[in-house]
Amino acid sequence: MGMAAPIYYTAEMVQALPDDGNRFGATVRHTIILVAAAAGIPASAAPARAQVGDTTRIDSALARHVRTARAPSYFRLYHVRPLAGGRFYTLVARSATEDSPYAVLLCQGTVHAESTAVACLALQTSGRPAGLSDDDGTQFTVTDGDFDRDGEPELNVFLGYGRQSYTGAMEHNQFYVVDLVPGLRAAASAYIFLRNGIGYEPELTFEDFNGDGHPDIEVRAQACQQPREEGALVGCQPIVRRLLWNARTSSWAAAGGAARR
Repeated sequence: MGMAAPIYYTAEMVQALPDDGNRFGATVRHTIILVAAAAGIPASAAPARAQVGDTTRIDSALARHVRTARAPSYFRLYHVRPLAGGRFYTLVARSATEDSPYAVLLCQGTVHAESTAVACLALQTSGRPAGLSDDDGTQFTVTDGDFDRDGEPELNVFLGYGRQSYTGAMEHNQFYVVDLVPGLRAAASAYIFLRNGIGYEPELTFEDFNGDGHPDIEVRAQACQQPREEGALVGCQPIVRRLLWNARTSSWAAAGGAARR
């Protein structure tokens, strides 16, 4: 199935949109933003100049870093967010062909006086080994904080994709905690599958479950069944994924017997 016709924006048009968390696209299928450098938009459609740190310059750096011979274009899934020291992060995706899945990457960069450096981490998508399908609805949430208490920021990333039910839940629900220092690294990953999205949205919490004084991770959801008639979901069963902190690897890993349905 071919990709739906993309919607092209200049940087000025994007900046005019409300910053409601969906500025750079709520779904892969319906709102695709390709930057001028990657999509071949005429130069007249792009801003006349780029200020240090603005989205035009960042997009140009992302395009140079993310594009490949097999994937000549990319689009941003998530708005650019600033970090300390001139750094920023965003979610992007790239595709080799219109019919292939989109590889999802978390990118971090630093804006310097004369240049912008970028590094990206490919996020593994369970149920879609090579990335997202054009048929997928998608949800993205990213928050930053010192989740492992090491004095440096990490990113708490949620990627939901596949079918979506009327409760708002997605079929595939992937959580990541990503280290930013000294480089991009997935310190935790948890996946929850809700068939056809029938259930209640998963929630991730940080809490010390084993009493070692360090926050652990728990993701909870409910998988349910559709009622025969209109009404609330029925037959709901809890799903729990618990990851405990491992000081030796500075990461979280599944607790023995704690990941259950």
